[in-house]
Amino acid sequence: MRSIGLVRTLPASGITDRTPPVASIAPDLLVVATCAPMSGIHEYRVLRAKGEVVMRGKSDPQDLGQGVLGTRQKFAVKLIHATRAVVEGSVFSGADLDYTEVRVYRSDTGRRSTAVRLQTPSPSRGGFALSSDGSHLAVLSNSRISVFFVP
Repeated sequence: MRSIGLVRTLPASGITDRTPPVASIAPDLLVVATCAPMSGIHEYRVLRAKGEVVMRGKSDPQDLGQGVLGTRQKFAVKLIHATRAVVEGSVFSGADLDYTEVRVYRSDTGRRSTAVRLQTPSPSRGGFALSSDGSHLAVLSNSRISVFFVP
């Protein structure tokens, strides 16, 4: 199984500290991640090239960010959840990782197709892949690769 449409960060020319990171995940989808300055709440959005919001999500203080990849038919968002809140600059280890959750959405509607939650997450940004037609999801957890059918 190979991953299609891995996240590619767009050129950073002229980006300031206040410009959110933007990455493309499929031929016509972009991911934008933002952080509210006062609350520190992280939010991510998947947008069409013309700016239409396909999906929006928020991370809680125990989420260690998100990874996103996609195909023409579907895209997946991976969240790694810690056993405690992780703040910028804090030290944590693999033992602090609680579970990983991967949610798969339809690219045309943004509706969730499925979600899987696995204990003992892989402490990496990657560790998941969609088949080229979006019908299967592979997730690395506990040194094993689990493959799931995606409706």
